This record gives sequence, C-alpha cells and structure tokens, in this order.
Amino acid sequence: MKKNLVNDRGIFNLKSVPFGAAQDLELTEKDAFLNELLGELSEEVTDEIGVSDGKVIGISFTGNIIHDRNIKFGECGIIKGVLSSHFPAICSSSGILIIDSLSTEVNACFVSEEFKEDKPGYDREVDILIGEVVYDLYYYDRFFCDFRECLHEYAFLAKNQYPKKVEPIQTNEEGDLPQ
Repeated sequence: MKKNLVNDRGIFNLKSVPFGAAQDLELTEKDAFLNELLGELSEEVTDEIGVSDGKVIGISFTGNIIHDRNIKFGECGIIKGVLSSHFPAICSSSGILIIDSLSTEVNACFVSEEFKEDKPGYDREVDILIGEVVYDLYYYDRFFCDFRECLHEYAFLAKNQYPKKVEPIQTNEEGDLPQ
C-alpha cells in the first residue's frame, strides 16, 4: 500500500486498496499519526532526547493489507504486520531515564459498522475468526478505516507498564559468570 493511502490522521479508504491482492504498508514516525503515537508512548518523559544507549527513538509499522470479501462479514480489510518502537521511559525501580521498546504482531480485520448493527451480539465482540486465523475486530464507516485507533490499541496493550533498565550480566576476567 502506498503511504499516501493512509492520511495524516491514520485513516484510509478501503476502496482505494485494490481488491484481492496483498498491498505492502510501511509507516514510520515521519507519518503524523505515528509520530503522535510515539509522543503518547513517552508522554511521562519531558526531557528533550533523541538517541540514548545507541537506540534511536522511533516507531514503525511494517506489514500488508488485503481488501477481501468474506461470506459472513462482507467486505473487509485484513491487516497483518509488526508494530515496533523505541521510546523514552522512566525506570520503575530507579526512576532514571531509559529507552524502552515494544514489538507486537498486528492481526486486525476491519468490517462494516452495518455488520455490527445487523448482527446482534457483535457489538461486544473483540475478535473474529476468518478461516483458521483469529483477528482483532475493528469497524469501518463508509469504507473509512481508522488505522490510528487500531495501532494505538496494539501499542498500549504491548507497552510495558513497569519498564526497568536492563543491567548487563557481570562476568569475571575469563568471561565466566560469577559463582
């Protein structure tokens, strides 16, 4: 999928994705909505930082989307990929500034809001089974999919709520672990 199919607010029109073929999707913090999400991940840190511990602060999503039709759910947008980020955080045990990270698989399916209205009980569902794969369920309105909301949810479910600085393992002069 071309970047310009996802606008600065993280919305894309499912109709602008060709039907049936997987379209690549690569987004970074250069995309406004992901940059905003990166800011939310590190909102507890007010210091100005960019690089620490050799890790560059950033966020990215790499994956693909398929515009498909399912006999049960109708037209749907299936998104598979990986959301990754390095962001500043405060160590929960020492209170020092650290660089935390997250990496999580995204398996989402967007179906029409009308489906939820037509099928009682689906307003409470959070995932659906298509084939043999379980997807997190999201809804689109008039084929406009809120990808920002989807990635926001994945990021905050994957974020470590109690980040800690990882100390290197101490070894003796021969490289062995101490007794």
